Amino acid sequence: MSTSQTGNERLADSIQSLPGSFDGFRSLSVAEIGPNGPVFAGIGDADPAHSGAPGPDTVFELGSITKTFTGALFADAIERGEVSPDDPLSQYLDALTGTPAGAVTLASLSQHSSGLPGLGATAAASTVENLLFNENPYASTSTEQLIAAAVAPVNPDQGTVYSNFAVSLLGTALVEAAGADDYATLLRERLTEPLGMDHTVVAATADQVPEDAVPGYLLNGTRAPRWWGEGYLPAGSATFTTASDLAIWAQANLDGTAPGAAALQPTAPMGTDTEIGWGWLTSPSFDGTGAQTWHNGATGGFCTFLTLDLAAGTGFLILSNSVAPVEDVVLAYATGSSIPGPCFCCGSADRGSRWVAGYGAWHWPPLSPLRQY
Repeated sequence: MSTSQTGNERLADSIQSLPGSFDGFRSLSVAEIGPNGPVFAGIGDADPAHSGAPGPDTVFELGSITKTFTGALFADAIERGEVSPDDPLSQYLDALTGTPAGAVTLASLSQHSSGLPGLGATAAASTVENLLFNENPYASTSTEQLIAAAVAPVNPDQGTVYSNFAVSLLGTALVEAAGADDYATLLRERLTEPLGMDHTVVAATADQVPEDAVPGYLLNGTRAPRWWGEGYLPAGSATFTTASDLAIWAQANLDGTAPGAAALQPTAPMGTDTEIGWGWLTSPSFDGTGAQTWHNGATGGFCTFLTLDLAAGTGFLILSNSVAPVEDVVLAYATGSSIPGPCFCCGSADRGSRWVAGYGAWHWPPLSPLRQY
C-alpha cells in the first residue's frame, strides 16, 4: 500500500504506523466518530488510474454492513405497526404459504436462526463457477427467484447459521409490508434520504453501479468484478457508500436519531460471547474494556468494518478496496497488536483463537466468492 494520505494527519499517521504488514491492501478510508463529529483519513492509492488516497466522499462497496440498514428497517416497521417479530414469513410473501420457510418468523430471519441455509439455490449453484472465474455471484438471483428458492428445507436444529438468504427474505417481506416498490425505494425513503446519506445506493442492475466507485481487488492484484443483483440487496450484495455517509449512520445510531435505532439492542445469543439484535452484533470490545456493537462486510473486492461504543458515544469505521481483512487493522488500532500478513493462497490471516472464536466463526472461509459477512 502506498504512503499517500488525505484528511486528518494524526489519524492517517496512526494507521500507517501500526505494526505488521499492509500487504494485500490497496487503500483505506477510515473515520473516528466522537461527540464533536467525525474525523476522516485516507491512506494508499484507491485507483491505479488516478493516484491518490481516498477522501470521505470516495465510493466503496459496503457489503454486509447493509444488514444493519435492513435491521433498522425491521425495527422501524415494528414501531409503525406494519410487522411483528413473531409474524411468519408467509404473512408477507404469499407464495410461501404452507411451506416450511413460510412458517419461520421474521425475528429468526434477522437473528440467523431460522433454519434456512446461507444461500438460496440460485446463488449456491454457481458458487464454484464464480470462484474459478472471478464473477459476480449475485447477478443471477432476482427477487422472484429468491422467493422461489425458499421452498428449500428448513432445519430447525442447525442452530445459528449466518444467512444472506434469510436476511434477503426479511428485507423482501418488509418491502411487501410497507407497500413499497422495491428494497431500494424502501431504503431511500425511510433511511438514507431522511438522514442525508446522499451517496448511499443499492444496485439491482449493472447500470445502477455508481460510475465513480473505486475498483476492488483480490490479494494478488486481480481486479474484482462488480457485485450487483436484485435478490440479495437487503443482505448487502450491492450497496455503495462513502465514509462520510457511513459516519452519518454511525452518529445517528449513537445519538438515537436513526430510524429503527432499537435494532441495536440484543435480542438473541450468536456465537461465543456475542449477541445479535436486528442485524447489529454486540461483543466484548477489542481492548477488553467494554462492549462494541458492530458489523463487518465484504464483497468480491472490498472489506469493511463499523463498530460503535454505545456507552462512550464513539465509533470507528474502515472501508477498503481489497479483500485483505480490515478487522486486523481495527484490532491493531485498538490494542497495538501486529497486523498479520494475509495468506495469498486463501486470503486468511493468523488472527488467533480470540478473533476466530469470538467474531468470525460463522462466516469462514474468508475468500469464498460469497465472502459477504
